[in-house]
Amino acid sequence: MSSKGKNLDRYSKGINHYWHEKYEKALKTFDKFIETHPNDVGPWVWKAVVFAKLEKYDDAIKCYDTAISLDPQNDAIWSNKGGFFVKLERLDEALVCFDEVTRINPGNYDVWYRKRVILDKLKRYDDVIKCLDETIKIKPNNANIWNNKGMFLCKLEKHEEAIKCYDEAIRIDPENAGALDYKGYSLFKLEKYEEAIICFEKSIGIDPYDDDIWSKKGVALSKLENYEEAILCFDTAIMINPVNVCAINNKGFALGKLREYEEAIKCYDKTIKINSDDDGAWCYKGLTLFYSRDYEEAIECFDEAIMINSGNFSFWFYKGVALIDLRNYKEAIECFNRSLKINPNNVDALNKKGFALSELGEHDEAIKCYDEAIRIDPEMH
Repeated sequence: MSSKGKNLDRYSKGINHYWHEKYEKALKTFDKFIETHPNDVGPWVWKAVVFAKLEKYDDAIKCYDTAISLDPQNDAIWSNKGGFFVKLERLDEALVCFDEVTRINPGNYDVWYRKRVILDKLKRYDDVIKCLDETIKIKPNNANIWNNKGMFLCKLEKHEEAIKCYDEAIRIDPENAGALDYKGYSLFKLEKYEEAIICFEKSIGIDPYDDDIWSKKGVALSKLENYEEAILCFDTAIMINPVNVCAINNKGFALGKLREYEEAIKCYDKTIKINSDDDGAWCYKGLTLFYSRDYEEAIECFDEAIMINSGNFSFWFYKGVALIDLRNYKEAIECFNRSLKINPNNVDALNKKGFALSELGEHDEAIKCYDEAIRIDPEMH
């Protein structure tokens, strides 16, 4: 066998050792190959892979760096190095590598996708959108890319722009239930509830077993105060997915609006049975009991919500309001103070605190509360 053949055989043996988990042998074999082929990038990349398996990460990086120094325009090596950094959760360093890949080869769709995933983890949504724009250049008729762009615009509260992306996805794929769903959500956020419902209905027509979309339609109907139809939507969502707590809670809310308080409480109890740490369910149950004038039980529910999440100013506020109805003004003031500590601009808490102080005869302190509320909201009546 010629020397060239022997070296190629040695290189293949190194790879074979790796696949058989004989990592030290693999390293020695690649080192032998490098002695006669010092400018070949292949064994350096393989050594990096082996060192990574051995958790010798600094050595792996040195090998990648050597390979890159030998062939700096090789986008595959940069991509491998970037993937290595991703596994180590060193995302900023991974991005540097992937940036090099896209500089060398702007048409590398997979690496634009990998960049997008990292930027999403880093919550750099503007940069995510730039990546998606590049992938759109590569695959302009891919409905999922347009859909993803819309979703990230939605995260930035840019709903008008998001809708344009969803429309493009729907143009490419009229049966794209996800795009119709997300378009409906953006329309909902823009308070265009009727248009949102049309989108949700179209999405349901394509995928009638998506409980989440039924729930969203119900919420939009609730916004239009069409509570009876909303409840039908929530019931459908719950029938599809009995543990959809969002649908269960929203059904409770709609029932409460119809003053069907006992049925509303059953919904919140069902949610609490599924997840006893659902602070929202405890709070809404408390509000329903409050509207039923069962103030003591309402306070118990608000206490449960506070125990789960003491940083929610609304829970303290609602408890304070219930205490006022029990004429327990001192404890009510303590609750309003806790609420205001979390949210100093809560004018409702200031007004209720002022009322409680006034009932205790502390009129000067009450006036201070009302003055502060007026300063925050001069147009309040």
